[in-house]
Amino acid sequence: MLQQYWFNRSLVEYAALKLDDTPFGTPENDAGNREAYIKANQVYLKLYEIYGFSDDIEVNKGTRVDLFKVLHSLALMTAFFKTCYIDQFIDYYHQTTGNWLNALGQLLIAGIAEGENRFPLTWAEPAEKAERIKSWTVSDTHPKGDIKAAEAILSFWTNDLYSVAVRLKKHPSMPVPEFHERPILQLGSYGFQLPWLMALQNNATAAVNNLRRIGCRRIDRNDETHRIEHRLGELFKSKSFNVVIGYNPPKLLDADPGEMDLICHLERHIFLIEVKSTYIRKTLQDAWIYYTTTLRKAARQLRRKRKALLSAIEEDGELRANLCISGQAKDIVLHSWIVDTSIEYDQTLIDGFLKVSLEGLTVILRNERYLLRNLLHENDNHSRDDLFEHGFSAKHFAEIVEEGSLWFGLER
Repeated sequence: MLQQYWFNRSLVEYAALKLDDTPFGTPENDAGNREAYIKANQVYLKLYEIYGFSDDIEVNKGTRVDLFKVLHSLALMTAFFKTCYIDQFIDYYHQTTGNWLNALGQLLIAGIAEGENRFPLTWAEPAEKAERIKSWTVSDTHPKGDIKAAEAILSFWTNDLYSVAVRLKKHPSMPVPEFHERPILQLGSYGFQLPWLMALQNNATAAVNNLRRIGCRRIDRNDETHRIEHRLGELFKSKSFNVVIGYNPPKLLDADPGEMDLICHLERHIFLIEVKSTYIRKTLQDAWIYYTTTLRKAARQLRRKRKALLSAIEEDGELRANLCISGQAKDIVLHSWIVDTSIEYDQTLIDGFLKVSLEGLTVILRNERYLLRNLLHENDNHSRDDLFEHGFSAKHFAEIVEEGSLWFGLER
């Protein structure tokens, strides 16, 4: 449903840009290219709003490339393989009354007749491949495309098996790219792709894990974490919350509580938020390890910070002023949440503290539950899914989050 949400968000932006009359390549490729654009923007929105990315990223030895173009390149590759392999295979499959082997043979022969490779494996030298995708990097400064940007984008999606093997000998515990994360396999002088897998892979997971799992030590990582906190703070401000980001309370006698990522106040409700940012896990074992290490550590941090915040509200006049807290502090309701980019253990109490996904929190604050449903249509009645029919209030917001009612009544 969250994937559907970002796709619908992308459709809304596409409609606002009024691109229906704008050609997306040649007429025969228009539909696939248009879909690739929408899907690339779907991933871009998630990376920008949830993972704190900026408009450009470092992809290869200091080379910075437009983030959307990096995502768009993979979307175009998958669109090409879907159109020229999967869709054509399905046509032949129906023509041969369900004989998959004959259908595959016809696809290969038709490709040979056209001088195209329709085998289950494709290959090209990096320079040749970069020249082919150079047109995908067209911009105002490079109207004919930027070959260096094309090379950098290819490098970003390429898993050089020899380099990985060398690094593994020196650092056996380093993360190894999985196929979907870097789907171009470099062997010697050639880059290989597997069309049947690439056509159907999840590009959002590929991008997130390429940047956050494989690229966990990138120099941009700290900046991205700070942007997550600030962008979430802006969402709270849009609902009239008073927000303090990165508050350092006085040290307690028994412990140093550490920096508080986000403190938000409205209508005598204070929300203390511990932000965690990570990659997408794919096995129960990895999720369990994440729970027992990162999430339980976050709960311990929140316990210290909650105690320190209650003390600071009483004693720190500047904090009270910044949060616009007046009167007695004893009637304030304090909510302490772990807000995480991961959806693992969403709505779970971890050592007494609620863990909430940042994506779910974003949907609530933007009041866009209707976008979690099926594909958005112009005639959909959005008002019936209003989370705040009687106006936004901090109390009702807390109830929606803590009861998990965002997800009530939704059907796939």
